[in-house]
Formats: sequence, structure tokens, C-alpha cells
Amino acid sequence: MRQIQINFQGSIKSVLVLLFLAAYSAAAQDKYHLTVVLAPSMETISDRKVKYSLPLEWKPSYHFGFEYKGFLDPDLSVTTGIFFQNKGFRTRPRIMIYPGVYDEEMSGHIVISARYITIPFGIDKHFKLGERTYLMLSGALYGGYLINQVFSGRRFDGPDEIQDPLFGNLKDKPSNIYWFRRSYFAWSGGVGIVQYIKAKGVISIQPMYQRQLNNNIDPDGPVFGTEKPRFDAFYINLKAGYYFNKQIKNYKKSL
Repeated sequence: MRQIQINFQGSIKSVLVLLFLAAYSAAAQDKYHLTVVLAPSMETISDRKVKYSLPLEWKPSYHFGFEYKGFLDPDLSVTTGIFFQNKGFRTRPRIMIYPGVYDEEMSGHIVISARYITIPFGIDKHFKLGERTYLMLSGALYGGYLINQVFSGRRFDGPDEIQDPLFGNLKDKPSNIYWFRRSYFAWSGGVGIVQYIKAKGVISIQPMYQRQLNNNIDPDGPVFGTEKPRFDAFYINLKAGYYFNKQIKNYKKSL
């Protein structure tokens, strides 16, 4: 199993290298964008194979960073950049008042945050809708590194001790945890609208879905009994920046 996992992660890295080379070659093209990206998001962790009986919930969050887009031809581009992604999930603890009996009326919440620096390598297909408006289909792979992971929030309203194995030894205040792997690999896909404005401006809005590829639980960490939990996210990329190229300048003169 470990050999399969190593080979799988090696395949991801190989694809990331190929996409990086494509982005590098695109840097030599005449047309490219430099944009700032801000993305409000909803984050959670997959509960498909998590054995804990916890209500895993979506948490509001955000991503931000910078993106470079180089055009291989007028309708095809590749992207890279660097992003800060605040991933994680929300949940509510289960309070055991008697052996096997839980108090469902106790209220409280827990927020788990896992923050990554990621580098995307993507490809975009552009479809012209108007003189300066395009529909954009995008797909990307992400490689990232975990910079910090934190438990925070109210545990519950009441004197009882939490019996869940995940949270039993954590305090009612923000504290560091050591659950997640340092490496992060993911894919994303989405569709959006790109609008060219004025002399060199470009803005876009693009709903995206992102799914982690590698398992996120650290096998050497304190969390046991899980199989393949992975982070899921829905987010909206809001981009604003500049484009540069001779083709755009000539196009502007012809208007």
C-alpha cells in the first residue's frame, strides 16, 4: 500500500512538472496576464470514509494570492502562481452523559483550520462571447505545503467532558494540532467569465470546485481510525489585474 501511495504521489509530481514547463514556455509568448486573486470559499473534509460519528460541516473561509497566465494561442492559456489557502472544517462535539447516551441539546462548535501555501499549474480554454468578453473553462493541479493547523472554538455549553477521541484532550481555546500531512496535492475545475476593460485591465469571476488528491491525515500523528479523509472546497475566484502584449495594443488601436 505504501509503495502504491508513493507511486501515486510521484505521478502527481510528474504532471505538475509538465504543467510547470508549459507555463514556462508560455512566459515567452506575447500575451500574458498578471492578476491578484481573492476567493471566498466553503471548506469541509470528506466524511465518506471517516469512522468518527461527527457532524462534519462546511466552514466559511478564503483563499488569496497572485496568478500568472500565459497564452499558447488566442484561445488556450496556462496558469501558475502562488496562493494562501485556509482549508479545514467545522464540527460539533458529541457530549456523553451516560455510557452510550449523548446529550444532543448541548450546543457548541469546533473549527479546524489547515493553512497551506500552494502553487497551481492549470490550463484554460477561452470562448469568445463578445468584443471583450470570454467564457473560460479551467482545470488545474495544486502542490502545496502545510504551514500551520489550529483547533479553535467553543467546545460545548456544559460541565461534561467531551468523549470524542478527536477532541478529548483539547482545551476551550485556540491551540495547535498535529493531524494533517505536510504535503498537499489537489485538482480543481470550474467555469467563469473574463472581461477586458479599458487599456490594460482584466477582471474575471469563476466558481470552482477543489478536491484533495492525497490523504490528508498524517499517519504518524495522533489521529487514528481514519482511512481516506480529504479536503473539499467550493470557492469563487475573483481576479483583477493587467494584461500585456503587442496583440492587445494593436487590437485596441483598431477599435
